[in-house]
Amino acid sequence: MNYANKLLWALAPLAALSCGAEPRRSPSPTLQAVPAASPQTIGAPLFGRAPAANDVPLTIAVNGPPAVALGDTIVLTITIHRAVLSAVPIALSVAAPAGVTLLAGQANEVIVDPSAGAIVRRLTYHLDQIPPTDLVVSAESRGTGYGVRAVDAYRFGRPVPMLPQPALPGALPRAASVR
Repeated sequence: MNYANKLLWALAPLAALSCGAEPRRSPSPTLQAVPAASPQTIGAPLFGRAPAANDVPLTIAVNGPPAVALGDTIVLTITIHRAVLSAVPIALSVAAPAGVTLLAGQANEVIVDPSAGAIVRRLTYHLDQIPPTDLVVSAESRGTGYGVRAVDAYRFGRPVPMLPQPALPGALPRAASVR
């Protein structure tokens, strides 16, 4: 802004007063209350806080007995956790291997419960044989511009496969160990 413009802006209120006009006053700032979200609001965060960037939107866990035998009847507990309460449906799907018979519960279910952050289901199975593959549980939720999927597996007592672990620095390789 050059010197002439600064001078005009400085003298404008004096010119307005000399003409009998009231000087304009800027409105004073006011605070407006924001309505609180109710628990039934779609997308309401859990625990009274907004979800953090590193919150996993949907997790699933399946738990059962650590060891099984042929002919056992087992109860598996499936727990689904979600970071945001929503009325978006969650599709629960359980894929059991051959030789495993469902006795109680639903292997496929669409869950719509906007008030629960944790959803628990119990399924009872009979083992006609010890399966060589896993029972795979998945939960999937999709909305407009939104989609999440979580997967877990029950291994019927088999150990979890592990990748080879790197050797510690300075450790001797097993083949070259000294006797």
